[in-house]
Amino acid sequence: MAGPKTPEEARTWIREAAAARRYVRSVHFLERLAERGFIMLDVIHTLHSPSAVRPHPDPPRHGGTCWRLEGREVDGTRRLAVGVEAYLDDAGRAAFLCTVIDLTRRIR
Repeated sequence: MAGPKTPEEARTWIREAAAARRYVRSVHFLERLAERGFIMLDVIHTLHSPSAVRPHPDPPRHGGTCWRLEGREVDGTRRLAVGVEAYLDDAGRAAFLCTVIDLTRRIR
């Protein structure tokens, strides 16, 4: 499997992919982004500075490994999680953004 194996590797891999704008946003991700009132800046902030990185059990679609990165909106108000598959493509490390979850609403 061509993807990071540990949370530390995933954190670095996904941060690098986001910084290089080497990510693909799924239709599901875009729907949840709008539905839950987040903006891409919140997601990028979480990808660059996650408070937690955990393996995610979803099966990979691109031959990589799946992760859940948790963080906060840019203004620090709400907590969110981003479902990401980290994988290799022809140009190198990439990230497939699967979903975004409002963790603040889930704990109420």
